[in-house]
Amino acid sequence: MYWGAPDVDMYLNTKSFIWCNVSTSQISWDTLFKEAEVLHSQAKEIDIVENKVFQLLGIEVFNPCLEQIRYLEENDDLYEQMIMEPLISKFEGSIVDPMRYAKAIKNLIDAKESLNSASQMD
Repeated sequence: MYWGAPDVDMYLNTKSFIWCNVSTSQISWDTLFKEAEVLHSQAKEIDIVENKVFQLLGIEVFNPCLEQIRYLEENDDLYEQMIMEPLISKFEGSIVDPMRYAKAIKNLIDAKESLNSASQMD
C-alpha cells in the first residue's frame, strides 16, 4: 500500500501495489497536528495508532483504498496478479535507474577534466 508523492506513477508500476492516491488537500491537517501528541502518548498498540490516524485524516477519503483491500482479500487470483507485477515500470532513464546517475557522475568527471586541461594550457 502506498500513500505519498502524487507522481509515483512516473516511477513505479501502480498495478503492483494499492495506491492510495489521496490529495493532501482532502485532509484536515490542523486537526491531525493538534492531536499528534495525544496520539503518540496514548498509542500502545499499532491498531490504536492506525484507527486514530484514519479517524483524524478523515476515513472517507481513504474509502477507495479500503475497498480495494477488501476486494483483493476476496479475490486471491487478483491479489496474486498484483504481487507478481514488477514494482518498477519505467526503469530506463527514471529516477531509479542507476545508469542515470552513472552518466551524471561521468559528465561531472569529464567537465572537471576539461577544466583542468584548460587551466593547464594557460
